[in-house]
Amino acid sequence: MLIIDVTKAIHAEEGAKKLVLNANFKHAAITGIFGNSGQGKTTLFNIIAGIVKPDSGRVLFNDFNWFNADQGINVPIQKRKIAYIFQQNNLFPNFNIEENVGYALSKEKCNSKVIHDVLEELGLSSLAKKYPHELSGGQKQRAAIARALVQEAQLVLIDEPFTGLDLEHRINLIHLIKKLSLEHNLTVLIISHQVEELLQLCDEIFLLENHSLGKALTKDEFEKDIETKMNKHQRAL
Repeated sequence: MLIIDVTKAIHAEEGAKKLVLNANFKHAAITGIFGNSGQGKTTLFNIIAGIVKPDSGRVLFNDFNWFNADQGINVPIQKRKIAYIFQQNNLFPNFNIEENVGYALSKEKCNSKVIHDVLEELGLSSLAKKYPHELSGGQKQRAAIARALVQEAQLVLIDEPFTGLDLEHRINLIHLIKKLSLEHNLTVLIISHQVEELLQLCDEIFLLENHSLGKALTKDEFEKDIETKMNKHQRAL
């Protein structure tokens, strides 16, 4: 289980704000994070990953302290078993797909069989020697996920995975993430503005509103909340 209970001063469009994050994320589940731009969703991921240091509080993963302000603990990103898949896939343009995936492995662990097996699992074997600019958006996302798998990450953070994908690729990506989470016992957190995709993919969904993370919502609760907000917005027009 991932437990986060932190605060962080941020600069939002309306000025200086305090980001308040207090949540328990289920182990080996897919959890969505939904909220308007500027609310602090990416900052949440950066805090979990160890890229951004909170002002106060703690972050625990499977009972291990990753961050504890009172105890002076702040585990560096490379020692947190995290794979962070950015919106732009963060693939190296001068590396082919095989090299991109292998880059995530240490010299001691790097071997062609591990890379080959993961590429085959994700349907990328025939694209191993291709470069990122030669791939479709969906193929790039799969390559980024392949790199997460070879890292043997226990927690996967995915930021806006459906951006720029057509319907077919979005559906394929949903099935792939669900399959890999189940088969590899992964805890997956996903930031997305795509309501339908979150409803299809996630076990539960958190709303980030007013720079604060609310309680976990079931899919039914989330759908009703979105409908209520849309109806209120339409009445205001």
